[in-house]
Amino acid sequence: MKKGFTLLEVMLALAVFGLAMTAIVGFNERGYMNEAKARRMTTAVGLASTKMTDAQLDIEKDISKGSFPEEKTDEGEFERPFEDYKWKLEVRRVELPLPPLGDEAGAATKQIMDIMKTQISDSIREIKLTISWKEMEKEKSFSVVTHITKM
Repeated sequence: MKKGFTLLEVMLALAVFGLAMTAIVGFNERGYMNEAKARRMTTAVGLASTKMTDAQLDIEKDISKGSFPEEKTDEGEFERPFEDYKWKLEVRRVELPLPPLGDEAGAATKQIMDIMKTQISDSIREIKLTISWKEMEKEKSFSVVTHITKM
């Protein structure tokens, strides 16, 4: 009786080993890609938090000086080492639709509702911040929205 492996058994074992290694390398590659995506998203969230806080503080300074922003749009890029990320800030008036009042509502009710709508539009602003970056030759982005009021 011979001890050892035949050439066929060795070749089959190498084929199984090669397939297993290919799968393991593929899992590692996907893991690295997912980790890189998560790192970029975490950076973008941190940048958004900082930029939104700065925008809110600027508006609050303006409010303390007696002015309240009208609609505006501003955009730019972050400084090094975050120059791959861009931001766009939009401030807009909040326009609420009048609720359906029906035929029973009198002219006075409609006038009061219109005054309330105007006061709300004059005292609330929506701030929308969009952060964007390139990821594998595709543009990626997300937006955050908050509101600020002048009391």
